[in-house]
Amino acid sequence: MPDQLPVRVNPYKLAEVGKTLRGSLLAANMGRLRGVVIEDALEIACTFLFLKDGNNFMLHAEVVAKPVIRCQRCLQSMTFPLNRKIELVMVETDEQAERMLQEFEPWVVAEDELLELSDLVEDEVLLSLPSYPKHEHDCSIKGNTGDNKTEVDKTGGKGTNPFSVLEQLKS
Repeated sequence: MPDQLPVRVNPYKLAEVGKTLRGSLLAANMGRLRGVVIEDALEIACTFLFLKDGNNFMLHAEVVAKPVIRCQRCLQSMTFPLNRKIELVMVETDEQAERMLQEFEPWVVAEDELLELSDLVEDEVLLSLPSYPKHEHDCSIKGNTGDNKTEVDKTGGKGTNPFSVLEQLKS
């Protein structure tokens, strides 16, 4: 059984006390991710460090998983190792987000808002997955590469005509 993480948190309150949360989340509880991975028994290990640095409220997180997804070349399953590090600065408005330095990624969240950690993890995992997953090795289906000769090529272009049956209907 994975370590239980709280469902909802107030990130500002956790940052005030410098709280670290560790645990696992299941992909089976994440609707959008469940539609992408083949095995929804996927366990996602998470570490969240909430802290306050001067006037900035920050979140440092790490998400580790090995989702099984479908290769778009051969349509077989493949494991895609994932180790994503996240560094966010919490801001309350879009205007504050625009003023942030480029070294920080702003995370717009109201000070009294409760957030679901699974939503953040689901977003990060989905952003980390390739849009067109494929094996690193050549896994293409034989006969579709153009390297193998087709029946027409072997007979010099005089292969069986699929419309020859229609010729008999004329008479």
